[in-house]
Amino acid sequence: MLESLRILRALSGETRIKLVRLLCDSELCVCELEYILDLSQPAISQQVRILREAGIATARRQGNWIFYHIDREDLEEALDKVRGYLTSQLSGDDDAMRTEWKRLKQLLSDPPDHCPGFPRPTGGRRQ
Repeated sequence: MLESLRILRALSGETRIKLVRLLCDSELCVCELEYILDLSQPAISQQVRILREAGIATARRQGNWIFYHIDREDLEEALDKVRGYLTSQLSGDDDAMRTEWKRLKQLLSDPPDHCPGFPRPTGGRRQ
């Protein structure tokens, strides 16, 4: 139950949903996420930390850079855990729940809004 609640909380914020959609498409560093979402580094790090604690996002360090990514299979597994928990708590079929579940899956599968490209680091020092 606690794991399902952690996953639901992690997916409850608009910024975290944007992060999930962006990180499902590619691995991005904090500076790229800052640029795309127009948020500060601490705000990005806090939001990604919540996703990581829920087991949704992963991090990879390369030199001074930290890259974040979400594996679609891991995300599907997390969503299946939540769905299993919620449906086991319901008595009988719940069409409203099924509709909401489909809406969440659709939201996560839609491509993110077009974002301008951000130059990748080439091994030089960050300025």
